[in-house]
Amino acid sequence: MIISDLRMPNMSGFEFLSIVRRRFAHIPVIGISGEFVAEGMPTALLMDAFYQKGGYTQAELLSTIRRLILESPIRPHPPRADTAPLWIPRREAGYIVAVCTECLRSFPVADDSSGTEIRLAECPSCGTTVKYMVDSAVLRMLEQKRNRLP
Repeated sequence: MIISDLRMPNMSGFEFLSIVRRRFAHIPVIGISGEFVAEGMPTALLMDAFYQKGGYTQAELLSTIRRLILESPIRPHPPRADTAPLWIPRREAGYIVAVCTECLRSFPVADDSSGTEIRLAECPSCGTTVKYMVDSAVLRMLEQKRNRLP
């Protein structure tokens, strides 16, 4: 089992998780972050569970660990998704992070969160055209959380 923060020195946590998922799909992974929000987003592309720092109890984490261990040891590679999950920084950054549906690497895209249409971005690592959409409900929730931060 791997429990990993998404903020790491010298390597993006998203990059690390994409390598783990591609090469070691059978290893259960829990991602934790205080900088990114995954509210309402499918996380299975890169990890089996996600927790917001400070937003879970030890009992919840232990329950998830037990469940993931019971689901192991052999797990098939996750199916290739046709839309990319997005990670939205909790603090103003001017970008959001998309995950390539082909190579699973993450890359920044401009934070143009107006509208709800499906957008396209090219993965800088493999050239795949990635479809993504910013859910305005998630943005409203994020804005409410930002207003509560000190």
